[in-house]
Amino acid sequence: NGTCCAGGEDDETPIYVGAAANGITNRSSIVENLGNQPFAIVNAMPNPFTDEFKLQVFSSENQESEITVMNAMGQAIFKKEVNLNEGLNTIPMNFDSDASGILMVKMTPFHPYLRQIRVMRVRD
Repeated sequence: NGTCCAGGEDDETPIYVGAAANGITNRSSIVENLGNQPFAIVNAMPNPFTDEFKLQVFSSENQESEITVMNAMGQAIFKKEVNLNEGLNTIPMNFDSDASGILMVKMTPFHPYLRQIRVMRVRD
C-alpha cells in the first residue's frame, strides 16, 4: 500500500521499540508513536522460555484486554483476561500446556504490528 514506513496509511505507521525501551516511562518514544492506538506489546522475556515469561505491554489508558496464545497450527492453547493500567504493564504468563516451539501471543483488540509477538517455548 505505498511506500513502506512513511505513515501514509494507518497500516504502515511504524512503531520504534529499541534499546531505549528498557527505560520506558509514561512519556516515551512509544507514546509518541502510538498515535490513536490504545496499546502495544513491547517485549516478552525471557524468550525463549520454559514454563513462564513476562509480557510487557504499554497502554495509553486504563483498559481491559484479552491475551491469546496460539500454537503453530493457529489453535488457541491459552487465554487470559487482563486489566491494563496506563503506562508500562508487566504481565506474568504461566500456562499448563504441552505446546512447545514457536507460539504466537495476540491481544484484543487485535492489530498485526502492535498487538502480537512470537515467543519460543523449549522443553526440559
